[in-house]
This record gives sequence, structure tokens and C-alpha cells, in this order.
Amino acid sequence: MAQCNGLQIRKTVGSNPTRCSTHKYVMNEFCVGMRDLKINVPNDIITAYYEALEFCKEHNYKKSLQENWNYFSWYLQDVSEKHRRLLDNPTPGLEDRVEHLKIFNVWITECPAIVKIRDFLTSHFSSCFHARIANLPAGSYVDIHDPHAWPRIFVPMHDNECDFCIVEDGKLHTARFEVGSMYLFDVRKFHGTFNKGKTDRYMGAFYIDPRVETITKIEGLN
Repeated sequence: MAQCNGLQIRKTVGSNPTRCSTHKYVMNEFCVGMRDLKINVPNDIITAYYEALEFCKEHNYKKSLQENWNYFSWYLQDVSEKHRRLLDNPTPGLEDRVEHLKIFNVWITECPAIVKIRDFLTSHFSSCFHARIANLPAGSYVDIHDPHAWPRIFVPMHDNECDFCIVEDGKLHTARFEVGSMYLFDVRKFHGTFNKGKTDRYMGAFYIDPRVETITKIEGLN
């Protein structure tokens, strides 16, 4: 693996991965694909996220996204149908994976905090799906890796020292997200993240489909 200012570049088969020699590293700079959406997230929603996290831990709604990454998500939407279909078809193509994500939108209503989060998020985004709380432990990182099918929105649960990185216009942009707002992280581009802090990073996260989004139209996002 190549090194890029502390982040490793994963050479993925069948892709055109980023290379340190061809991308300028830009600190503390937002861009079209990574920006503050200026949507206020009130304190009671942040509290609801922490309550939802405790509920999910208690009921073990957790799944490791990658065995060799120390990175976990606690799901706020039911995973059973997605997992059943993946077992039926363990090596789906891209179109199948997209469909798996889009059915992944049945909210766990047994928890009042999750219902509160659902009502808040869906008041701002009509296409909110694959909602979860993502944890990146202190000192951990996720390699810069291949694009996903849909843009992601992050809701920071606390201020932290986690750098989010995205490749755009030949530059590797890096910025940090602060509690109290929502952030676009367009993971349809090469991207990665690195927690340089001494505490775990917790954030709400979900995907949107900009083609059908009817509430929040994000300029420049197609």
C-alpha cells in the first residue's frame, strides 16, 4: 500500500485508485463533495443519538463493515431483509448491492429515541436510508477506497479530531466536522477517514438519493 500523509491508499482490483504522486493534499478545505449543509441539529437530537446508541448496544444491532478495519456501525434501521438477500446471493453485482441498500430503510420503532431521530432526519431528507451510528476508535483509520453508490450525510455527535478526506479536482481535501450541523460527504468519490484523536468518534450517518430527493436539494449534487 502507498502512503499519503498518514493515510494508506488501497489498490483495489478493477479500479483506478488514487495515487499520492498525482493528488495535492489540502488541509481544512471543504469542496463540492464535502461541505457543511448549514442544517441545525438541536441538542435534543444529539441526546437522542446517544440514547439510540445505548439501545442498539443493548440489542446488539451492530455489524463490522470490514473485518480488517476497527470500524463499526449500530443500525437504526432493520438489517434482516438485507442480510437474508445477501445470504441468498453472496456475490451480488453493483446493481444488486444498490437495491440492498435501498430496502435497508425500515426504522427500528421500538426505541423512542430512534423514532425521534427518524422524524428529524425525514423532515430534512425524503430519501434517507441506511441510517446508522458509525464508530471509528481513537487512532484508527479507513483507507482511501473506492466510491459507493450514493452520497452520505453525517451528523456529528460530538466535536472530535477525525479528518475526513475526499478526492476532488485532483486534490485530496481534508476537513473536520463539528457537532450541531449536518455534513455532505459524497462517497461516490474516492474517500477515507482518520481519527487522530484520543477518543472514539461517533457520528450519525445515512445515504440519500439526490435523483429523487424532494426536500433538501443540494446545489451541485446530481
